[in-house]
Amino acid sequence: MLQVRQGRHGTGSYLRGLVGGLAGRGCEHEYHLFAHDTPALELPPLPERFRPTVLRVPLLGRGRALLSHQLALPLLARRLGLGVLHVPGVSVNPSMPSIPLWQPVPVVVTVHDLIPLLFPEAVLPRRRHRVFYRLMLRACARAAHIICDSEATRRDLTRHLGVPADRLSVVPLAADPLFTAEPAPADDPRAGALAGQGFVLHVGGAAPVKNLAAVLAAMAALWDEERSTAHVVAVASLPFDPIALCPAVAAHRERVHVLEGVSPRFLRWLYQRALCLAFPSLYEGFGLPVLEAMASGCPVITSDAASLPEVAGEAAVYVDARSPAALARALAELCADPGRRAAAREAGLRRAREWSWDRTAAGTLAVYEKVGRRA
Repeated sequence: MLQVRQGRHGTGSYLRGLVGGLAGRGCEHEYHLFAHDTPALELPPLPERFRPTVLRVPLLGRGRALLSHQLALPLLARRLGLGVLHVPGVSVNPSMPSIPLWQPVPVVVTVHDLIPLLFPEAVLPRRRHRVFYRLMLRACARAAHIICDSEATRRDLTRHLGVPADRLSVVPLAADPLFTAEPAPADDPRAGALAGQGFVLHVGGAAPVKNLAAVLAAMAALWDEERSTAHVVAVASLPFDPIALCPAVAAHRERVHVLEGVSPRFLRWLYQRALCLAFPSLYEGFGLPVLEAMASGCPVITSDAASLPEVAGEAAVYVDARSPAALARALAELCADPGRRAAAREAGLRRAREWSWDRTAAGTLAVYEKVGRRA
């Protein structure tokens, strides 16, 4: 039923939460977890009705995923007589698990966002990846049903792909249960340099859509005017040069900390110690860092773009994502006001409790059963 991929955020986080939520429900459906190798989802032991299923194909380098998901997966799905095949994301690269173009059983696809379509030059600079992504969108449009993380993504699918409303369901995500307000241990040696330092946190790295450049520009303006002494901690999956991203921080380089390889536990520690999360993203299909921060007791400044108001509700401070000046004002005001941060923290904790993976599993299961009845 489910294709398996790994990763802390994105599809990996989604699958860990969804499979865990489905396992906690009392239904008698049988699930096959498809992967190239034995799935490693960092999940507790699953009930017997969850069966890891290896897609056995020759080792063909980058062509392995294409062969396994365009041929082996549809053939195996048909042989098993699956009621539903759930593909948990839309690939942008042929070397990644993809949506089968041939769909001999009903297919459900989760579309997290349309970032590659809306920001192609920033996300997909290579033409072959843009062509492949367009092909995947066509396969997605032919699916029996599409699950969206948010109303914003649902609107985008209707607007840009023309998918009828009756083939779309909004099933929100949730934060990993690890993210709570219970104090996290400083289990990373990098914590020592930050323990006594006020800092603004950004999660998402240097990808243009994450808009870290605006955070750096806003903080550089505050530093130049001596309106803040807070540092910036940028959590990223890939290394980058903050000065290349925002030359204005060159005079304050020692105040910018780029952290790679951050574990979930250390990330919770960062959320809990940060003055706030600055997340002025240009576009999000859902925006898990916002929810993780709120669940950990971290005040949030975010943008009013796409799905972010759906996720944060009234618990966040909103800014224009394309205005570093507006972001600088919001950062200065929130960081200088402990009372306001405390209120934002409590509002965020209340908001975070409204989301759960059990809720996600229930919505997803309803889609499976609807598609199965139709088939």
